[in-house]
Amino acid sequence: MSPVLPKARRPLGVYIHFPWCQRRCPYCDFNTRVDREIPHDAYRDAVLADLRARRAAFEGAHLVSIYFGGGTPSLWRHDCVADVIAAVRDSFPLYDDPFDRALAAQTDSPEAIEVTLELNPRAANPERLAAIKASGVNRLSVGIQTFDAAYLARLGRDHSVEQAVETLADAERVGLRRISFDLLFGGPEHDLATFGRDLTAAAALSQPDHVSAYSLIIEPETPFARLHAEDRLRPAPEDDVVAMLELCEARLGAAGYGKYEISNYARPGREARHNSVYWTGGEYLGLGVGAHELLLTPEGVPTRRGGALTPAAYLADPTHAHEFTEALDAETHLAERIFLGLRTHFGVSVQELVGQFGEGARGMIEDKVGRVVARGWAVEAGEALDGPHYLVPEGTRVVPTATGFLFANQVAMEVL
Repeated sequence: MSPVLPKARRPLGVYIHFPWCQRRCPYCDFNTRVDREIPHDAYRDAVLADLRARRAAFEGAHLVSIYFGGGTPSLWRHDCVADVIAAVRDSFPLYDDPFDRALAAQTDSPEAIEVTLELNPRAANPERLAAIKASGVNRLSVGIQTFDAAYLARLGRDHSVEQAVETLADAERVGLRRISFDLLFGGPEHDLATFGRDLTAAAALSQPDHVSAYSLIIEPETPFARLHAEDRLRPAPEDDVVAMLELCEARLGAAGYGKYEISNYARPGREARHNSVYWTGGEYLGLGVGAHELLLTPEGVPTRRGGALTPAAYLADPTHAHEFTEALDAETHLAERIFLGLRTHFGVSVQELVGQFGEGARGMIEDKVGRVVARGWAVEAGEALDGPHYLVPEGTRVVPTATGFLFANQVAMEVL
């Protein structure tokens, strides 16, 4: 079995990692650091050199999204952000999709492609938000986590509830009309009543069109992991976390947000394009310290690559320094396509997968999808889904059930 390269107009997301923060959160295991001085210009130049070296590998792909993650990329000087956006746009043709064009018109965005920047409310004010918009960003992902001051302090966040609310209002005032924010539940001494108040506050907001709600995972080698090992940090019990998940879906659903991925909710048509490219099998180019990418080569061998782990290594040689390069075998790639697709309401299509992996893979595809359906974790979709062409599978879709969303990890195990 050997996957074939998708049609020439392949969707591409570009991820840029900015590793610097003002303060490191005690639950975070991302590639971040706190330095007294940020090398704004040097890091921009390194990212641009990285882009020039990597773009030929993605020839034929069409750009649908740019995402600045971190770290706290809102700390990056806005002219550096603008230079990177312009260079990425100049490197690839745009994926011209009518659905995205309509969304751009609705949100007063000059471009149909989605350009997201992660933002800490502490690093926001009207002037900085206006500069971010002027740089070419048309979507914000705001790290709010909670509207409860006591729980915010237990999470070790460095912003206030008031700053979070003001940031959302200021973003709308400067014309940033695609806004997402994060909620983090199940953390230390968190309870259902507190989370219910968070959801009430979230539902009352008019600005956001997207909410990402994550249950806390205690990652190894973090301050939270050490406190947990010493029995000095107690996350919410598992039964409470399940109740929080169910409450989240009910409250956000009543407020007009549809669940389209196990942790993500959006108003109609406002799903995150960038993350959806990951989940639906698109390619993504990773630039910057620790950034990951997935390349579908003409030979049919998907390749995953991870960037250099430290700024020093990356700045010294951005075109060659990387952590790893891994060629995926076709069966692993197929399994990932299925279980990632079944994390979303886009689902998967046997017809589309056979088109990518070849007729010889049909039996394996039908077996893997069939096992998930037999367990009640997925079902054949009864109606068409409106959305960007590159995200909605061609042919009859198989989508997760409500139980399938809850048992996403078991779905992955079943498929793998």
